[in-house]
Amino acid sequence: MIIAKVNNQIHRIFVVDAHSHVGYDVDSVNNPNPMAPFGTIDFYKKTYLEVIKVTGGAEWKFNSRGVNYEFKIVPNPPVYEIFKQAAAMAEQYKQILERLENSWMFDYGVCFPFQDKYRADNPEALYRASNERISQVVTRFPVSLKMIGYCRVHPDEGQKALDEIEHSVKVKGLRGLKLHPRSEQWLDHVNSQAAVNVLVQAARFSLPVIFDTRGKESIYAVHDLTKNAKSYLERNEPALVPHLKVIIGHCAAGNFDDAKTYQAISDTNNYGELSMVRSPEFDQFIVDFMKKSPAKKDWSRHILFGSDFPYFFERHAKDVIGFLLTKPFFDAGGTIEDIKNILGGNLLRLLPDNNLPQIQTTPIPNPVAVHAKDTGKAKALEIISRVIVKAIEDSSVDITRIMPMFRENMNDYRNEYLLGTRFKSDGEQKDVLMMCLNLIGDDMYALGPIGQDGTWNKLGYGYFDPDGITALQGFTTINMVDQPEAAWNLIKSSLVEAKQEQKRLAPVRPPQKPTSGKPPAGMKPMKPMKPMKPARK
Repeated sequence: MIIAKVNNQIHRIFVVDAHSHVGYDVDSVNNPNPMAPFGTIDFYKKTYLEVIKVTGGAEWKFNSRGVNYEFKIVPNPPVYEIFKQAAAMAEQYKQILERLENSWMFDYGVCFPFQDKYRADNPEALYRASNERISQVVTRFPVSLKMIGYCRVHPDEGQKALDEIEHSVKVKGLRGLKLHPRSEQWLDHVNSQAAVNVLVQAARFSLPVIFDTRGKESIYAVHDLTKNAKSYLERNEPALVPHLKVIIGHCAAGNFDDAKTYQAISDTNNYGELSMVRSPEFDQFIVDFMKKSPAKKDWSRHILFGSDFPYFFERHAKDVIGFLLTKPFFDAGGTIEDIKNILGGNLLRLLPDNNLPQIQTTPIPNPVAVHAKDTGKAKALEIISRVIVKAIEDSSVDITRIMPMFRENMNDYRNEYLLGTRFKSDGEQKDVLMMCLNLIGDDMYALGPIGQDGTWNKLGYGYFDPDGITALQGFTTINMVDQPEAAWNLIKSSLVEAKQEQKRLAPVRPPQKPTSGKPPAGMKPMKPMKPMKPARK
């Protein structure tokens, strides 16, 4: 995360790498685990060290066109606090925190399979095995707090590809799609009905779809494909048109001042990703696109930073980030909002988490939240983070994702977040959405599950908001805690429905059918009731 101060107004800049790989490529390029030595996190550390050479340190400032800019690279407080508290409680987590040192400029990285050597291992679909490996890595702590997993399919597999997208989302928790026409040899039919079907299926789950492209012709082909998919949706499923989100990879490489490329990445449903390019080519491209994009003032809403690690290295990422964060970019007309869009805001906006209702579908019989306040010895966020560490230590729970929450708009971030969790109970798997809320200006935080059928609102909840009333059922009663384990047990107990013993009732004798007006056997005939005397006046 980068904190920027522009004429004394504070801005928080999320940095998200929109393009990286995990797995084992057939061409021997490997990145089995982002946290492993020489993996993605190490790459982010190296990139940070290169960027601060450009900026002159982790804090820097300058004046451009009469405006004062100050920048500082910092960890995202709630994510950092979870790792910090974990490190204080167990040696294994201390090693993880040490590995993350100098990587905090990057809040998230998107990752997806290579043309993986395991891609054909499972019969259900090409890339089924590769997608499952991605899911195993990115939906568990610690990687789940730093990486966002996408699946990969081959459109020519038809229904298998469509089913694999659904499986990857619903079962494996993946949140985007990678398509690679060149490595899978369908460059000659990018704009096919099979590819249209894949984009339509991705739109049904609001998945961003990133394409690898090489050269102008492949960019034009992806643009035509997007237009055809959009046309189909407009005719058949118009509500899904906003969920068609196509990212054109490597859009800047060799495409300076190319009007058709500029149009392709400026159309409503299209975006361009910046990997594979270095300065001065990148500097020239971004300034020219700023001036000539058909999107005009919204030009930066169509551009995403990406690295394509491990194919490209820190020197490439440094050139892009370094130019955007220094005086020449602002002198050319760039703004702080442009930087926020390009470095991470656009990618966060594209995720299904922020485009589809996040509803608590798992039954929560008695939602309970715990509250922590600043004690003088420990900050409220520290105490709440220790509760999450207890959840991490619980073998029946996985932390699957973390998403920032905002107030009113994405400029107002107060260390609040959605936490995805997966519980194993009685042989079943339950996905439970939890929230961490900042209640009183960092002096009090609350953590608990969203109420049953409640919906997460990325922009928080207003007074008397019906969605808020349902979502915040467990937050209305104050449960102040200072013991993390007891707090976690309280939350967990509210997620498990108590099985009440059923009372044994005396058996009911079935009625016997009277015969011929006589009483049933064994019963004496009833005497007729005497008429009641009228009450005295």
